[in-house]
Amino acid sequence: MLQNSFVTYWTTCCLEPRIEAISREVEILAGHFQPSRIIGINPHYRFRLSWKYHTLGFNPRFDPFCRPIISSLERFTKINHVYGDITPWIFHKTLSRRPIVHTIASDKGRPVVDFLNRCNHLVAQTQFSQEKLFQAGCDPQRVHVIYPGVDLDIFTPINAKYNGAKPKILFATAPREEHELTERGVYLLLEAARACPEIQFSLLFRKWRTGYTSMKAVEDNLAANPASNITLTNEAVQNMAEMFQRHHFTIIPFTSPAGGKECPNSMVESMACGIPALVSTCAPIAKFVDQTSSGVCFDPNVPSLLRAIDEGMSRWDSLSSNARKVAEKYFSLDAVLNSYAALYDSAIQEGPIANRRAADSRGAL
Repeated sequence: MLQNSFVTYWTTCCLEPRIEAISREVEILAGHFQPSRIIGINPHYRFRLSWKYHTLGFNPRFDPFCRPIISSLERFTKINHVYGDITPWIFHKTLSRRPIVHTIASDKGRPVVDFLNRCNHLVAQTQFSQEKLFQAGCDPQRVHVIYPGVDLDIFTPINAKYNGAKPKILFATAPREEHELTERGVYLLLEAARACPEIQFSLLFRKWRTGYTSMKAVEDNLAANPASNITLTNEAVQNMAEMFQRHHFTIIPFTSPAGGKECPNSMVESMACGIPALVSTCAPIAKFVDQTSSGVCFDPNVPSLLRAIDEGMSRWDSLSSNARKVAEKYFSLDAVLNSYAALYDSAIQEGPIANRRAADSRGAL
């Protein structure tokens, strides 16, 4: 773990790449940019260690002990890549010796401007997040939009045309905890399913290693008020491309901007399969979907959602074609890796900003 690395990935994700999007994105980057290591801080595990995958994880309760470890590990890397929340609390207090690239995959939390100003490059995954960074006073030359990448050879269209079948909607971003269900839009989907029984809704849950409460809450809701057009799946699906291809739309039904990941990977992967998106106007990615005509946006209420489904079905062929084109233009994994490689090279050449600012302060004296 203490060997020299090219990149150290500092993340607040749960380190479950088989079922969680940010964990998967970090794993892909770490696998490509070798040698590298992943350091995680997250309340859903006490301690994680994998010598094989160069991964180390701590619970936030160990904060006083984590700081000297983080400081020591930073000495053995060329570049820091912070990945996750806009304010990765423990990392923004500790990292300073090496250049920093910071990818913001979640809008949760308030930005710490001092940390943002110490980053060589800031990466947003939506225009919404990019605009927030501009509003915080970040240098536009250091702010970039890089969407999550997808393997376009694995996630492919099936060249299907809409044949008048009843709509099938996939929700593949179910949360871990019960308290997240409202903002994620799950209860909105249950209401919509009951209001329109001819529409099929598939809700995909995952078996989190350290437990979860969301699935039981939805099962209790359906037991009290059944809906036969809702299917619950509780497993890590091995072939997600096939899962997307069995549906007409993938839905992002957030009821607040903090409902989930800014650019959900389920949407990215489904578009690569030619499956358009239904996206709530509360979701940060809504503007992108509307501008690219790769799906239909709706206000987070049942009548608006049902109208969006009707509109989407009437335009399905063109939306499907656009979805794949959008994936090829914005979500190519190869292009994403090349973009990060360029940012790493630039940051290493520039060096750590914190050191330069300290030198400038001494010079001013």
